[in-house]
Parts: sequence; structure tokens; C-alpha cells
Amino acid sequence: LVRCRFQAMPRCRIKRLPQIVISQVQKELSLEDMQNPQPWEPDSSSDTRMVSIRCNPSVHGTYAQVWEGGICLSRWLQDEYSTSTLHRKSVIELGAGTGIAGITAAILGASKVLLTDIPEAIPFLSYNVAVNLCPSEQRRLRTLAHVWGTSAQDLALPRPADLILCADLIYFAHLVQPLHLSLVALCGPRTTVLCLIKSRPGTLAAQKEFLGLMQHEFYLTCTPLSQRGTYLIVAHRFPTVSTMACWPKTNDAKDKNLDIDKLLQDMQLF
Repeated sequence: LVRCRFQAMPRCRIKRLPQIVISQVQKELSLEDMQNPQPWEPDSSSDTRMVSIRCNPSVHGTYAQVWEGGICLSRWLQDEYSTSTLHRKSVIELGAGTGIAGITAAILGASKVLLTDIPEAIPFLSYNVAVNLCPSEQRRLRTLAHVWGTSAQDLALPRPADLILCADLIYFAHLVQPLHLSLVALCGPRTTVLCLIKSRPGTLAAQKEFLGLMQHEFYLTCTPLSQRGTYLIVAHRFPTVSTMACWPKTNDAKDKNLDIDKLLQDMQLF
């Protein structure tokens, strides 16, 4: 059992969310288990909100494990986003896996949350949602299959999301272009992409290719996180005439975009 204790975030200007504690439980899950999850029950005697993420050790796919990047992005969301910030905001998580970042967004008050992953991951993802969110939170959240690089029409989005979460997804070179295509398809002029990347052996080439592709259409900024070798890339589309007023950066954003080579040099130190 691995416990990660996170800073409490405010629910609104007066009330505060309980402290969120995320635990990782290695548990064999049968199809019957996933189809009949134990409903989430509140603990009124505690100020702590427990989120218990089930991992399946017998599954070899990356989606059945809790990765450090997901925990880091969840912590960042709690540090940076109050419920007043996420209120009326729509969130998509790509490659959600166990759903830790998207579940955190739902607890923090996002009005609509869509968790996506490959088709075989959806029953496992849906199980973690069912055992960790109350009914009102579940009504604001959907889980759907989405293969990167394919049409996003099946997601039936009424409009582009306000926030797209990508937690430690860039390590296989053959998935770089499909992920980029999905981000381009799903992003609107006011969408913010939060992409957490982590330095690990053999991934720098894929990360360089991904950031290079993103830089053609997005303004990128980078924030080193407290976890060594972990960085948060924040991406916004370059402004158009209709969105110039809400654009947070200067008009010469392309000339001030992220120095990818410098970032990769820093990552190699870890």
C-alpha cells in the first residue's frame, strides 16, 4: 500500500475540501469484480477524502498501474486549481489509465470530466471511478474509448474542452504522432493542455519529437516540478484574431516559445 498525502484545496471561498489521500492497491480484478464495484461510501467522521486506486498486477498493459506522473499531476491540480477555478470547466484526460488525474479533477469540482484510453482499459478505468467518486461526481464524469490518432467524433463533444490532461504519456516513439493528432483535433482556441513529462532512460528522443510537433501549433511553457526529472508542459494554441483578446501571452509568442533543446539538456541530468 502506497499512500500519497496531498495539500487540501478550497471548495469555495468559505468551505475547504477535505484532505485527499490517494492509496495504490495491488488487487487482482476479475470481470465480475469490475462489473459489480463496491459503491463509494463517505466517511463523515474524517476530514480526509480517501481515493483508493486499484492496480492489477497480472495485466501487462501500462493502463493497469499507477505511474508517478499521474500522482504528480494530481498533486499539481490540487495545488493550483481551486473548485472556483474548475467550476463550469470541462476536462478531458487522454491515456487516463487508472484515472488518478481525472478523478482528482472531478473531486475538485470540474463540471464535466471525460476519461479516455484504449478499449481494453475502459472496464478497469470505470471500476476505479465507481469506487472512488460519489454519485453526484460520477454524473459529471464519463469514460470512453479513444485510440490516439483516430477520429474524435465518437467522443460526442459539444465543444472543445477547457482543459486536457496528459500524465506521463510520452515514452514510445510510435505513439508520438498519434497523440499529437488527437491533441490537435480536441483542442479549441481556448483549450489549455497540461502535459506532464518525466525524464527516464530511452525516452528523450520521443519527447523531443513530441515537443517539436507541438511547437508548430502551440505556445509552450515549462515548469519543473518538485519531483526530480519531472516537468509540466503547458500548451495553448497560437492566437487568432477572434481569440487575441483572451490570449495570455504577447503577440510574438512564436519567437518566445519553449527552448526544447535546453529543456532536454536539463532532463538528461536526471
